[in-house]
Amino acid sequence: MVVAAVIAVTFGVIFWAWGLLWDAATPAFAALPATQAIMYGVWLIPAVLGGLVLRRPGAALLCQAAAVTVSALPGNDWNNTILLQGLAPGLGAELAFAAFRYRSFRLPTALLAGALAGLGAALFDFFDADNSGTALGSYRIPFALLTIVSATVVAGLGAGSLTRALARMGVLARRNRETNRWRTVDVVVAAVIAVTFGVIFWAWGLLWSVAAPVFAFFPPAQAIMYGVWLIPAVLGGLVIRRPGAALFCEMVAAIVSTLLGSEWGSITILQGLAQGIGAELAFAAFRYRSFRLPTALLAGALTGLSAALFDFFVWNSEYALGGYRIPYALLTIASATAIAGFGAENLTRALARTGVLDLFPAGRERTTI
Repeated sequence: MVVAAVIAVTFGVIFWAWGLLWDAATPAFAALPATQAIMYGVWLIPAVLGGLVLRRPGAALLCQAAAVTVSALPGNDWNNTILLQGLAPGLGAELAFAAFRYRSFRLPTALLAGALAGLGAALFDFFDADNSGTALGSYRIPFALLTIVSATVVAGLGAGSLTRALARMGVLARRNRETNRWRTVDVVVAAVIAVTFGVIFWAWGLLWSVAAPVFAFFPPAQAIMYGVWLIPAVLGGLVIRRPGAALFCEMVAAIVSTLLGSEWGSITILQGLAQGIGAELAFAAFRYRSFRLPTALLAGALTGLSAALFDFFVWNSEYALGGYRIPYALLTIASATAIAGFGAENLTRALARTGVLDLFPAGRERTTI
């Protein structure tokens, strides 16, 4: 269930961002609007990926529907029908795995799942009221066919390749099942980290606003303060040492800060997800086996990169590219590497010395770190 949630939440954020990119790219397809369907496959990846990874009845449908639900939370142009739209391709992919009685998960099955997910999406769009006024031969039929092609290649082949990559990293290995399974104490400590930093996030937001005039001489320089908002992603990964820990701690901290009244509203939750994914990728790159300083610095840098990209396209899109957006992004990454990476690693060692982490490998290593 945790893996399904990670897939759904991750692709929910991607869906939302892809929707923005879809709108921005529409003019490029003005000559042949139906050809924009080549971008469609990205929206169908979780249906195939969920089926390939979880290998359980309902996994494809659950991952696709949940991802679409997450993408709808901050609002988008398709809110009225998007939840139903998630069910159609999810059912398509589910039928592909069911056809093999949930026993085949090779490339041909992935391609079939992608094609049927695309067919489900194409049929939904074909009969959707928004497309009822478009020409049958010049738009609706070619759009449907290109949707199926895109789904087969991007969702089918793409999800198959992504599953193999995750398997090579050891994230999906059966031998790691016990070591990757969360204990009750893991959940409790992760929650403590998240709630604590959720309060800190809220307070840091107030300080950010108060400190803004100090950086009036060069506003992008305020990004040196950014790293504090990224500490739980790295700290959670270093302490809990389970897949999803970095993402969980950062996301829940963002939720807590939102509930306390963050001035940036509910979009902060999506921002937390993006930041958590960055750190999660760093720990996954080492198969959740390395938790030393270099890994912490990489986790800090990647969570900073995720934060920088989010701000680049969401918050800072109207600012000057060279005078604000680029230096702000670079300073965000530097701050994250130093404060979230180096800072979280030192905080982990400090906590280990107190003995509060004795139930975790980080605590038992305190005599050697």
